[in-house]
Amino acid sequence: MSSTLTSYTEALNSLAFSDEAKARMKARLAAARDEGAAGDDAPASAPAALAFVPAAPASKARARKRPVALKVAATAAGIVLALGAGGYGVAAAAGILPAPSEVLSDVFGDGPAQTRIIDKVGHPLNASATSNGMTVTARAVIGDANGFAVVFDVSFDDGWPFDPQDVKFGVNDKLMLAWNEGGPDLTVDGATAMTGGSYFYDADPSDNTIQYVVNYDQVKLILGGSIAGRTARVSLTELDRFTEDGRIETVVTGNWDLKFELNYEDTTVSVPAGQTTTLAGHEVTVSAIGVSDTGVTLDYDVIGYDVEGADSYKLFELPVTVTFADGSEESFTSGGGSTSKHDDVDSVSWSHTFDHIHDAGDVVSITIGDVTVPVNE
Repeated sequence: MSSTLTSYTEALNSLAFSDEAKARMKARLAAARDEGAAGDDAPASAPAALAFVPAAPASKARARKRPVALKVAATAAGIVLALGAGGYGVAAAAGILPAPSEVLSDVFGDGPAQTRIIDKVGHPLNASATSNGMTVTARAVIGDANGFAVVFDVSFDDGWPFDPQDVKFGVNDKLMLAWNEGGPDLTVDGATAMTGGSYFYDADPSDNTIQYVVNYDQVKLILGGSIAGRTARVSLTELDRFTEDGRIETVVTGNWDLKFELNYEDTTVSVPAGQTTTLAGHEVTVSAIGVSDTGVTLDYDVIGYDVEGADSYKLFELPVTVTFADGSEESFTSGGGSTSKHDDVDSVSWSHTFDHIHDAGDVVSITIGDVTVPVNE
């Protein structure tokens, strides 16, 4: 048994409640029940519209804290989690569970903020934390069956603590900012592994708020099931900026702890499959194609490709290009997911996250290998 699960067992076995504590728990559960019953009729606050930003190369600043190209192979389980070299990523190791103290805080303290779904997008209600003049607010949750993206607002009560122009880079004005090291920025209850990336941008230069996006393209759950409805937990203590000469400067320190429901509707658009193409000269048959607001998912079989162990990532190097209604394209040369082998056939579940959030309805076509498949016809 893992040390994490052991700590759960020890914490729960040691619980003993006085009559007064039992009464408080009963009252809290009754209040939560009544609040949930009334919540369906309660007006939803209107969060700022979700901003869509142009794609850009990943921040070299962020790469200081996370590998630029990450490939993790677990041959026993047949799982390969991979990120393309064009993006920076975060990989959360197996065993991501909330600490027993966090579970108990959900019972005796405030539970996760509720999330209202509007047009398939989840809008967390009152998921916000303020410390030392800076406020972090969860604004929107978008996702599909495999992963999700969360958009946060980061606002400064007393105006900018730095010149935004000094932390912009690249043609698309991503911001050279990062949270402090010390673990993943966001964890999900019951998740055993997650891969993805994150970035900062400024949707409106005229205000004193910037946006932070966390995008996980693969989430593995202990007992399976749906990501939607799980509790997301965020714990931050420091925001850093990166100067042009490579120095790291602390912008603000404090404590920003948020927890909210990962409620959203799957935005996946299913595309007719059955196409054949090749990967490294080996025949590939595509059995499922999905395009969502956050990325692309594929299921395909590779015949006769003799790779295993540390070379299993090669099964994910099927080139994919997505074309959008405005004529722009986004190409991937690698993905991540899981594999299983039967005789000389490798069955692959592949996924990749877009460089930024799109509307799946704007996807015109997807090219897999040398085959182009129309979408949203």
